[in-house]
Amino acid sequence: MKIGRHSTVVAAAAGIVLVASAASFAESPGRLVSKGNRQYHKKDYGKALDLYDKASVRAPESPIVAFNKGAALYKKEDYEKAREQFQLAASGTKSLPFEAKAWYNLGNCSFKEGGREEDSDLQKALQSYEQSVKHYGTALEKDPKLAEAAQNLEIARLKIKDLLDRMKNQQQQGGQQNQQGQQDQNQQGQENQEQQGKEGEEQKDKLQQEQQGAKENEDQKKQQSDKDKQGQAKEQEKKELARDATAREILDEEKEDR
Repeated sequence: MKIGRHSTVVAAAAGIVLVASAASFAESPGRLVSKGNRQYHKKDYGKALDLYDKASVRAPESPIVAFNKGAALYKKEDYEKAREQFQLAASGTKSLPFEAKAWYNLGNCSFKEGGREEDSDLQKALQSYEQSVKHYGTALEKDPKLAEAAQNLEIARLKIKDLLDRMKNQQQQGGQQNQQGQQDQNQQGQENQEQQGKEGEEQKDKLQQEQQGAKENEDQKKQQSDKDKQGQAKEQEKKELARDATAREILDEEKEDR
């Protein structure tokens, strides 16, 4: 039986590396894995993945095939699918050192996803970095001698600290902006109140002027009415005097006739 070895080191940001392991395969899956490894080292990760997929058909429960597929997917920056394969590798092996490497690579996937999310959502990025810390911690529990996991654990913790500082600064800046906005709003409200008060005073003065004008108009009408009444009274008095004079004349004429 031939033995197919998959010893790869996949470089990542901030000193993060992927490690692979050795395992035994049945002859046909072993040849497929070996061919896949050659393509992997040539950086033709698509062809490598095709060969690993063929190997997984022959050995569907092999944790080594799953691990190698995860490594190729990681290099293709498909971290979600790579994570699925590393989880299969971790759950399908009884070897603690091998399982530790799978957990280590799971931490690398989460770390990479955190880097992607930093520009769009700091909270999601923080969650991804925290998840990477958990995975690195699990890797060290399975294999305390896995130096890369200890190194990346510290890197991830520093990243979390840096991210928390950034989020705190953003919150402080947001609070200052909100405070300034509230001050501007209060100032605008005060100006609006002053303007409304000014307009109210102007409206009040206008109303008083209108009321004063109406009163003066009413007084003028009353005075004119009084004049009209006086004139009518005088006219009536003249008419009555004229009637009295006429009546006296008639009486005088009657006296003369007698």
